[in-house]
Amino acid sequence: MTATDHIVNMHAGPYEETENERDYRKGIWKQPQSILGIQASPRKTRGATEVIYSGFASGLKRGGAVVETIYLGDTNISPCIGCFRCWLDEKGACPLKDDMEAIIERLFTAEILVLATPLYMDGMSGLLKNFIDRLMPINHPSIFPREGRSLHPCCRSRMPNLVLVSVCGFYEKENFDPLVNQLSRFSVNMHMPLLAPILRPESLSMRSPEAASRVTEVTRAAQEAGEQILQEGRVSRELLDTISQPLLTREQYGILGKTWWRR
Repeated sequence: MTATDHIVNMHAGPYEETENERDYRKGIWKQPQSILGIQASPRKTRGATEVIYSGFASGLKRGGAVVETIYLGDTNISPCIGCFRCWLDEKGACPLKDDMEAIIERLFTAEILVLATPLYMDGMSGLLKNFIDRLMPINHPSIFPREGRSLHPCCRSRMPNLVLVSVCGFYEKENFDPLVNQLSRFSVNMHMPLLAPILRPESLSMRSPEAASRVTEVTRAAQEAGEQILQEGRVSRELLDTISQPLLTREQYGILGKTWWRR
């Protein structure tokens, strides 16, 4: 399978419902074996995003899955230039020749796509937005209605399902709402059902000695979430709440937030 195999499907027409969407709608779950993780923190392995993502990935591996992680900070992916050549020219491929072509090829063999990003300016990191924009060749150029809105339907008969992992420096989990809303819509547009949003607010506390025992609970829950999603295609509310639990009081975190950047 190559990154341009989708061209055949484009000529055959768009898929209004892909195989994975149909299975998800019917409650059919077959334990996946191949996971692709897109880690989109500019800090790569040095930030809080990696703590939660690596915990989740270790649970996936412990559950028997093969996990490949791509750190976008280590890749060469140019911004989409809006030329539409991926939809208009005969080859149907993006004219930008960089690392994205190989990543799309890998995407087609994955059963779950994990998008891991810090929360920047109430949304995803620039690295992740750039990656998502470059997924444009996967979808059909025609516009179709779906769920009361318009979209470019998929050119693949099957896509990976989706998991979001995100970390933010704000205290309240509600700060993730804009990001979750955007990824929820992305999951519909890209025919990738969103299995779970794994969210960790209050990231500064993860390095606080006062929160050490609860941080251990959080990372253990992230591992358990990886195992559970393989087995059930979902993450329980109990585990999600454990991952996003308060580590310090709001007052303690306010003091920490004011003094952190003086170090």
